[in-house]
Amino acid sequence: MKPVELFIERMKFICPEMTNEEIEAFKYGLYEKSFKKKELLFDQLKPQDHILFITSGLMRSFYIDNKGNQISAWFVKEFDFVSDYPAFLNGAKSNYLFEAIEDITAVAIPKDIIVGAYDASLEFQKFGRLIAEEAVQFLQGRIESLLFKTATERYLEFIEKEPEFFNRLSLEHISTYLGMERQSLTRIRKNLKTK
Repeated sequence: MKPVELFIERMKFICPEMTNEEIEAFKYGLYEKSFKKKELLFDQLKPQDHILFITSGLMRSFYIDNKGNQISAWFVKEFDFVSDYPAFLNGAKSNYLFEAIEDITAVAIPKDIIVGAYDASLEFQKFGRLIAEEAVQFLQGRIESLLFKTATERYLEFIEKEPEFFNRLSLEHISTYLGMERQSLTRIRKNLKTK
């Protein structure tokens, strides 16, 4: 199945009431993009003007702290959306970099296409709201995990929710995502194995 068709299937799954006419009108502005491993998905010097839907591959979003360290903020795999949503909404530059961890195929959804679909269809408004609600829940969970859970609890939660990531990500990426040094992650893993 082609990337745009995979995206349309995801849309239909999220909003089954969407008509074929609504989908065809929206589909016209979508286009496929490919990224090689280590390539950036967005130009950090330009405002974000589109959202990506990944159909194959894995990416990470990260920022660089005041010591020059890369800190992983989140990871996105197949069949999910990539954007710095506030930057996208405000037409602003992002504070994050978005890097392909693996080769990626994605569907680009330009902002003007999204806005036009919202204006034309209540189902697209519902689709956008559901995607935004999912993003807010993820970010709230991420904040609360860092604030209220121990390093071990964060690690256990991560392997429960995303077990396949351990085969696709480096320990460095995982440790910075979990808010700890790599040595701490190694120690936690060793302690859990001995229990």
